[in-house]
Amino acid sequence: MRARFTSQARFEFERIFSYLEEHNETAATAVDGLIEDRIARLADFPSMAPDTDELGVQESVIVRYPYIHCASKVTSRESD
Repeated sequence: MRARFTSQARFEFERIFSYLEEHNETAATAVDGLIEDRIARLADFPSMAPDTDELGVQESVIVRYPYIHCASKVTSRESD
């Protein structure tokens, strides 16, 4: 399975990252790495995040930061 941001989560992530980058580049880099790592792990361990009401979308809360990312499941057929 491959995981990716939903369009709404990508939009929110970009806003958060832009804000952090303006105010604290170190924090922006740390948050970016943490979220990207979480998405990569979700691809390997899809049961680590609960499903949402939207079919094929899981939600993962990053506790240290007030951020929730949603990733959609992509099967091998969809990624071709």
